[in-house]
Amino acid sequence: MATPTWLTKKQLKVFEDLLEEMGIVDYSVQFSPELEVGKNFMGNIIRAEVKKTDDTSEPSHFIIKCSPLGDNFWIVAPVKQCFDREIYVYSKVFPEFVALQKRWQVSAPFKSYPILYKYFNEYREEMLIFENVKFSRFKHYPRNKCLDYNHVLLILQEYARFHALSYALRDQKPDLFKEMASHMGDTFFEHFTRESFYSIALHRIEETLKALNPVKDKLVYDHFKQFSKTMFPKLIELMDLTTPYDVFAHIDTGISNFLFKYKDSEAPCIPTEVCILDFQISRLSSPAVDLCCFLFSDTDKTVRERYDELILKYYNCFCAFLEELGSDGRKLLPFNVLQAHLKEYGIVGLFWAIHILYVQCTIAQSVPSIFENESYAKGLEFIYEIEDRSVFDERVRDSVLDFHRFGYNFI
Repeated sequence: MATPTWLTKKQLKVFEDLLEEMGIVDYSVQFSPELEVGKNFMGNIIRAEVKKTDDTSEPSHFIIKCSPLGDNFWIVAPVKQCFDREIYVYSKVFPEFVALQKRWQVSAPFKSYPILYKYFNEYREEMLIFENVKFSRFKHYPRNKCLDYNHVLLILQEYARFHALSYALRDQKPDLFKEMASHMGDTFFEHFTRESFYSIALHRIEETLKALNPVKDKLVYDHFKQFSKTMFPKLIELMDLTTPYDVFAHIDTGISNFLFKYKDSEAPCIPTEVCILDFQISRLSSPAVDLCCFLFSDTDKTVRERYDELILKYYNCFCAFLEELGSDGRKLLPFNVLQAHLKEYGIVGLFWAIHILYVQCTIAQSVPSIFENESYAKGLEFIYEIEDRSVFDERVRDSVLDFHRFGYNFI
């Protein structure tokens, strides 16, 4: 079997070892790219279809996430740290969550993530081998469209259950939670010490200012402009703060990181299950960061007209699940504390939401690929202009105006 250009010999050996462990010995395998160029930013995503020789059974399907082969991204991004973080979440955090739910005999446990079959974390050989959930009838939502109310509610309910597990673990095994939390700091922004991240952040904020009308939106424009001048120390301060209310958060809430299943034949457009992908930048954070990042990047102003209702439904689900887990959600996270966190930490979520929006609103052109252009070794190719910025301007303006309307802090 020839080694595909997108897998190293060591990575291929890891995959072959997995197949042997699964009892798949005589087989043929077909590799293909899972994502188009410009749709993934921290490595290569490969689809693998394995057919047993002389067997009429259905093929086995895998998704392989590999660290990038070229040098460029290793210069501009913390690739190793991000792969290590996802491995840690899958090898340490999720197993503790599973054990906690088994202990309390939870009837419908949180398991809204793909199965990880095997991983390899040797430097510049990193890889994770997942199940391909698309063959379990999960589907992507169109990346350039806003989620409707039913999809939003389903994700918020799963985030509520995901966050509740952190609270139950801290409440019932505080020493274990503290030890795990020590491994869940920021791995991505690194205090904006990388030139690429610093420059990209400035660019995205400047593009957002262009979307605001300095006359019609004067008050919000002035607040946001002031934020742009002080954002780095403010964001670093909030990212570094730890509180008794922090959770192991998802952070990367872009639409492409959710897949949906639709089981109800009488309501085929209403999702019944969600699968959450990509925990490479997962970190210890206020749950408000996940909520604000998600609601300001993946929804439109029509859905956010029901913002208070959605937050309350998130909170009620959070408390109900914590009760199943043997803890008191209203005591561990009073609703007024959640509201205060949304106001204080929401700016971190909005900041990341703006980055997500810029990519999701790049519709009629490809996002530049750092893997293919050696001239962009500093990562500055991500400072590109959207050719038709009308969608971005409308969506980011609505998000910033709503952020202000909800009374959240820019500075």
